[in-house]
Amino acid sequence: MSSRPALGVLWTRVEIYFVGPFQKEWSNIYWFQQSAAVGAANYESAAAAIYGQLAANHSNCMVTTATIEGAYISFNDGAGTYGVPVYAATPGTIAGNALPEDVSAVVQRLTATPGPDGRGRIFVAGLPESFSNGSYLNAAGLAALSAFALVLATGVTVGAVTFNPMFFSPKTDLLLAIILWNEIELLATNRRRRPRF
Repeated sequence: MSSRPALGVLWTRVEIYFVGPFQKEWSNIYWFQQSAAVGAANYESAAAAIYGQLAANHSNCMVTTATIEGAYISFNDGAGTYGVPVYAATPGTIAGNALPEDVSAVVQRLTATPGPDGRGRIFVAGLPESFSNGSYLNAAGLAALSAFALVLATGVTVGAVTFNPMFFSPKTDLLLAIILWNEIELLATNRRRRPRF
């Protein structure tokens, strides 16, 4: 079991950090497989492009009092890893009151591998009250979450390099292809705190 994919695989790990309306901190981790090596000269620009696309679309699910603070992005060229911090605060775009900060929407990632080793979840916090109907997302909330999930499924292209979204299985040390992004209508509770930035 490892916290990184096996050597020889070109991968990118993106950990994005957020602060909610009442200063609770949380994070999400995204994995990508690179179509080619990024190259040391392009790490900074690639990090900015990846963060920009994820943050801009995630912010459309958040209230204006919630903020995406930045990210720490790690690139691996098959032999070593290079980390790039990105400091670029991106506030939410939805006016109004926020749901309680432990409340999140969930996007589930499913692979062809059965069981917990082949699936994972992304928690989308900072949601506005206008996205909910009791314990469920309403039509507006589902539409915003679906739009964000589509961005996650599409991946990012920077120059000649495509960053394809993947699921990392720590048990097998493998990056697994995601075959389904599933938006969950029932709201969830996310109590994870941000480890660092």
